[in-house]
Amino acid sequence: FNEETLSRALERAGFRVLTAGPLKNSYPLDYWLRMLPLPEKPKHWARSAVRTAGLSSFSPVISAGNLMAIATPG
Repeated sequence: FNEETLSRALERAGFRVLTAGPLKNSYPLDYWLRMLPLPEKPKHWARSAVRTAGLSSFSPVISAGNLMAIATPG
């Protein structure tokens, strides 16, 4: 999907799209590190370093490829 195909799918389903676009996510840094596609040892090291630095709960805003749309019926 992209903004255009998401909008088109909603319109075909009978919705009127008010806006569509990328959605930024904000999760704690520890969560982002846990979700990285890395082997367990480097991931464990990175998470330990972040915890030691006191940054586990820091929540950066990252565009991770998600889309959003706001639409109304008809």
